[in-house]
Amino acid sequence: MKALSKARALVRCLLQKGSAFSYFIISLLLIRIKKDGKVFEATYMEKKWFIPTKSRRFALWALNCMRRNERYLDALREGDVVVEVGGCTGEYSVLAAQRVGEHGKVFAVEADPLGCECIMKNAELLTLNNIQVINEAVSDTEGQKVKLSIHQNLSGGLLVRDDKGYIETTTLDASLSGVRADVLKLTVNGHEPEVLMGARELLKNVRSVVFQSARYRELMQILEECGFAVKKLEDTHYGPENVKTGLLERF
Repeated sequence: MKALSKARALVRCLLQKGSAFSYFIISLLLIRIKKDGKVFEATYMEKKWFIPTKSRRFALWALNCMRRNERYLDALREGDVVVEVGGCTGEYSVLAAQRVGEHGKVFAVEADPLGCECIMKNAELLTLNNIQVINEAVSDTEGQKVKLSIHQNLSGGLLVRDDKGYIETTTLDASLSGVRADVLKLTVNGHEPEVLMGARELLKNVRSVVFQSARYRELMQILEECGFAVKKLEDTHYGPENVKTGLLERF
């Protein structure tokens, strides 16, 4: 009881100070996490979200992502087919699926199997039936031997070349052969140009590309060569300073 009283007193104190840091600490204190199979169910106030690790910070990041507008959801139209590479736990997937509606579709591509399980659980939580999860590591060529390296300070994983305990890469063109995508979204922790190099056929029908990347200059050069022009390019409001979020549209 004494510990609970102290916690309540701390929350009251932080609320009175009213700083961004105070609200961050309060938010962390309010998050509850429990195991659900191989993943975790996080609860914050009345919201629930499935995450691959028992981390309140990760849970708060995921829930905050759903409130940010940096990924240009206004570029989506009802009935669109969206390909998302770097689905993480579905923060963008579910919002995109809601925006494109029952006649649209979202292909969520994620190399981490735990991330894929989270996307499926989060889609089920929100009763969304228009998300197809694809557990593959996509790059510029097929058959590369890589590992998925998960870091605590990243929202997803990094593909690292490795011959032991490896997974094999594929390309978007191979994985989604025959799919006519309207929008392509990329957030793969610096691997975005390689993903694009393996998506030349897919890009032919794409109207808009949304990205978050530190290699934005390379990314934009490839896209401009494919007939796209920059509509928006902004600093990311969270994360490293060299990361940009952008929207390019076909001209």
